[in-house]
Amino acid sequence: MQILPTRCHLRQKVRLPISRLIGYTCLNILFSLITLHGAHAESACGNGNVNINWQFEAGAIGGCEFVSEQAVVLHLVPENIPINSSPWYAFDVSAKQTQALQVTLSVGERKPRYLPKVRMAGAQWQTLPYEINANTLRFNLLVTEQVQTIAGQELLVSDHYQQWLEKYKENPQITVEEIGQSSEQRAIFALQHQPASSAKEWLIVLGRQHPPEVTGAMALFAFVDQLLEQTAQNQRFLQRFNVLAIPLLNPDGVSKGNWRHNANGIDLNRDWKAFSQVETQAVKRRFDEITKAGGNIVYAVDFHSTWHDVFYTMPSDHGAQPAHFTEAWLDTLAKQISAQQIEFKVVQKPGTNQDNGVFKQFIADTYGVHAITYEMGDNTDRQVIKQVAELAADILVGQMLATEATAFSSVSTNDKSAPTQ
Repeated sequence: MQILPTRCHLRQKVRLPISRLIGYTCLNILFSLITLHGAHAESACGNGNVNINWQFEAGAIGGCEFVSEQAVVLHLVPENIPINSSPWYAFDVSAKQTQALQVTLSVGERKPRYLPKVRMAGAQWQTLPYEINANTLRFNLLVTEQVQTIAGQELLVSDHYQQWLEKYKENPQITVEEIGQSSEQRAIFALQHQPASSAKEWLIVLGRQHPPEVTGAMALFAFVDQLLEQTAQNQRFLQRFNVLAIPLLNPDGVSKGNWRHNANGIDLNRDWKAFSQVETQAVKRRFDEITKAGGNIVYAVDFHSTWHDVFYTMPSDHGAQPAHFTEAWLDTLAKQISAQQIEFKVVQKPGTNQDNGVFKQFIADTYGVHAITYEMGDNTDRQVIKQVAELAADILVGQMLATEATAFSSVSTNDKSAPTQ
């Protein structure tokens, strides 16, 4: 591995004009390398005994440096900058002869976010003991011939989504269709429950705008599954309301192991004003088809993950209708969580992002109704994620049924028309 005078560890030698290096941080120089050679250009490394490989869906390591026979430093490099710091990693490791290996994840000037997990073939994911020191995360492995997959979160990739969608294809009232393609021509699928043409109200569910946000995906699966359960309340709900769920909006980012962006280096949850990306254009085009056919989008839930559980909402005085709908939903959720003694705190954070191109703002300003960014903590207990999502779905169904159609405003409060080509 080459070492520049700046003492930044890089995978290849970089030749840049001195004018471009003046004032650069280590990460800036690293990105000059990426611009010239492409991120994640290598896909494996080893020391003669240990082999580390990240050539698989969602696999990502920016650089690999064996500092001794029993210690390796793996550099985590984002797809481009500027970027929200979410250092992602996923790799396989095995060895010809069993040995101990100390793994250090280096994130440059950022701080680690995702804690290490391991899975053997056919086994469940397990957390690994670790230590964090400033900009590094360190853990120890016993490496054998059997391949171990190490990742910042459980891997939920395209196969998982296909399996989830497949189970609904036998339901005659549910369609699974491709509504568009990503920048790299991966399919963007939507699950749609539309019982009859007379049903005009639509609930929108969106997920995986940001690739590593796996706990948000877990919540989405549980939430939609609960919506579509054959209960008496759900049957009444599904006779009145249509459901459109787009569970994986950023398939390129997921496949490439990106920290946050799509294949073009764009944060999709900042593109709901410009509509510069084919992914957001595909969703907007589908929404336009709904409204042109006389349908009304009445609520939207956008699933994400962050450091801690939080629900980002539109303020009750923003103009979206019904004014206190989300507040009432989450208040009820908090009460029922407490009654069931689930270890979870409902945190509401109302706010507006007028010029940021955020999905919930787009929904509120375009359709005059509420939307929520439903964020699960990265380390929230997985069973709790499922319990809360199911409870949230049940409460939302009941509250939507109790709300008159006229209470949901479908009049645009701000013209957000955008090209949908």
